[in-house]
Amino acid sequence: MSETYLLGVGSISGAGKDTFVYPLAYLLRSTGLNVGILSTDDAYKNLSDRPKEKRKLLKFRRDLNFDHPDMIDFDKLIGFLQRIKRGEGFQYHKYDFPNHTYFPMLNDNANETGTLEENLDVCIVQGIYALYSGGAIGSRLISIYDKKYFINTLPEIALLRRVPRDINERGRELWDSIAQLILTVIPMYYQYVLPTRQNADQTFEWDTTEKIDPNEQKRALAQIVREKAFTILSEISEKTKKSRTVPLLDPSLIKIPELLPSDIIERLRKIEIPS
Repeated sequence: MSETYLLGVGSISGAGKDTFVYPLAYLLRSTGLNVGILSTDDAYKNLSDRPKEKRKLLKFRRDLNFDHPDMIDFDKLIGFLQRIKRGEGFQYHKYDFPNHTYFPMLNDNANETGTLEENLDVCIVQGIYALYSGGAIGSRLISIYDKKYFINTLPEIALLRRVPRDINERGRELWDSIAQLILTVIPMYYQYVLPTRQNADQTFEWDTTEKIDPNEQKRALAQIVREKAFTILSEISEKTKKSRTVPLLDPSLIKIPELLPSDIIERLRKIEIPS
């Protein structure tokens, strides 16, 4: 059994990692490969020793917040990847976003417990710091990957995608989410996340507005996904000496994230970001 092929996918929060990663995994699985997905969200540091109200306020702090690399337990993340690379299967606690801690029990609930199977052919690791190499981390993380992609999206577009997700999936209020984006998410992107782009083997753009035909977006992204699947399969085939054919990807399988109305961008541009 050959080592698991590890793909790292980084970007700003809201860039559309899920919209790329899940169709890619679907396409690779359709060729007979066993594919897993791991989010770096599930390597956040455990803050359960802090009162809940203090945990919630961290999202507004410039020096330490949920989009700062110091909030990621990179030793934990690297440990996960080393185990995957060796072919180990395991369960792990998933991150509880509303409470900024971890679900306590391993169980059969996929929202609370992550499961990675043994001997994966491919594992896709996605997150804003999936390609991080700053500070003491150096190349310890990025050297594990076989391939690294960075999805480049304008912060304003990512913002329009992230706010509906925060509200619908994480129980946030509109202006609470927007305040976090202005105070910490966008500044952290420019300071820490964007520089990780230099660690990618390839960067590709995905910007959109409600003025662009969704079907056109889906067709374009389906083509990108198929191209990346072909690259990965070619590299795996070189090692295994077993060729596989990449099928076409039905664009209807691409789920375009919900966007806030774009006029909100103009309102946000008038808000001064504190230093």
